[in-house]
Amino acid sequence: MTFSRASTGSCMKGNETSCIANGDLVVCTSGQPRVMPGGDGTGVLGLGVWAARTNTLLRSDAFENAAWLTVNVGIAAPTVTANHAVGPDGTTTADRLQIAAAGAGTASYIYQSACPTGAARAQSIYVRGTSGSGTVLMAGGSAFGAGAGGGGYVQCAYVSTSWTRCIFSNTVTTSANPYLIGTSPLEGTVTTSAIDVLIWGAQCETGVDPSPMIRTEGTTAARVAEVVSFPWSQSDDTSGSMAATIVSPFVDLGSLGEHALLAEQVAGTYDRLLLLNTSTDQLIGYGLNATRNASTLTANTEIRSSYWWTPATSAIEWGGASSAGSAFPSGNVSTIQLGSYNASTAPLNGVIKKVCADSSSTVCR
Repeated sequence: MTFSRASTGSCMKGNETSCIANGDLVVCTSGQPRVMPGGDGTGVLGLGVWAARTNTLLRSDAFENAAWLTVNVGIAAPTVTANHAVGPDGTTTADRLQIAAAGAGTASYIYQSACPTGAARAQSIYVRGTSGSGTVLMAGGSAFGAGAGGGGYVQCAYVSTSWTRCIFSNTVTTSANPYLIGTSPLEGTVTTSAIDVLIWGAQCETGVDPSPMIRTEGTTAARVAEVVSFPWSQSDDTSGSMAATIVSPFVDLGSLGEHALLAEQVAGTYDRLLLLNTSTDQLIGYGLNATRNASTLTANTEIRSSYWWTPATSAIEWGGASSAGSAFPSGNVSTIQLGSYNASTAPLNGVIKKVCADSSSTVCR
C-alpha cells in the first residue's frame, strides 16, 4: 500500500464523539496512517481517510491565553485554570472553566472571532465535568438566540466520567465568525446552574461536520488529505470485483456531496468508481451505469458496499441490496485507490476497512 499525508493527524482508539477516556486520542506523525476502529469504537481496525481541513482557532487547548477573550454581563467573568487535568490525548493540557449560575439577560463566556465565514462550518470542543454532569453553551455567532444554524448555538451535555466531543454542525452559510463557550444567551431567557468543566481541543473549520482534532498554537493549523492506493494490474474488458466497509460518526460523512469509496485508476483517471453521494442518498457505480439508494447510512454504524462486473454486465451492492448496470471498461488498470480518486478528489471522510479486490466477479461481494 502507498499512503501519504504531509501533516500530523489525530486517531481515536474508541468512540469518536462520546465515552472518550484520557489517552484515547493519539496524534500520528506526518505520513503515518491512522489505524482505528472508527465510529463508536467497535469492530475491526480500519484506515482513517479525510479531506484536508484547517482549524482556524488559535491556542486550541490553552484557554487562558490572550487569544481567548472573556465577556460577562450581570455575573462574574469566567475563571480559567490552565493545565488543570489530563486531556483526551493523555497530556496535562486540559483547562478548567468555571462559570457562575446565570439567569435571564446575563452572560459569561470565553470566545474568539476566528471562525471561517462564507461557507458551511463546523465547531467542536471536548468537554468533561470536574465532578458532575450538566450542559455548557457553544455558540457560533453574535445572535445567540437564533438556535442551531446560521450562527446560533447548541447546549453541550457533559458527564464527569469521560470526555464528550461537543459538536455544532452548521449547514447554513454565515458571515458571523465568533466561537463562544459559556452560558446564557445575552438576549434570551435561559437560566443555568453554575458550570465547572474541563475543556480541550477547540476547533472551527469549513465543512458540515467536525473532522478529527487539529491542534493549534499561535497560528492556524491544517491536516493534509490522505491519499491511499495500491498497485493493481488488470486488463481492459475482463471481470472483477471490489468491496469495502465504511464507518463515520456522521450520517453525511462530514461533508456535502460525493465521497469515493474505491476507484480503479487508468492513466491518472478512474475506470470504475464506487461513489457515495450523501446529498442524493445514492451509491453510484460510475463506469458501471448502476445506482443504488443509500439512505440507510447511519452514524457510527458500519455498512458494506461492493461492486462486480464481467465484460457485459455489472452490479453494485449497498447494505445487502443490489442494483444491476452495464459494464463500461475504458483501459488497463494499474492502481486501485481507497477513499478517494484522482489524488484525493471526493474523499471518504471516515474509516475504510475490510477492503477486497479480485479479478473474479464473485469473490468480493
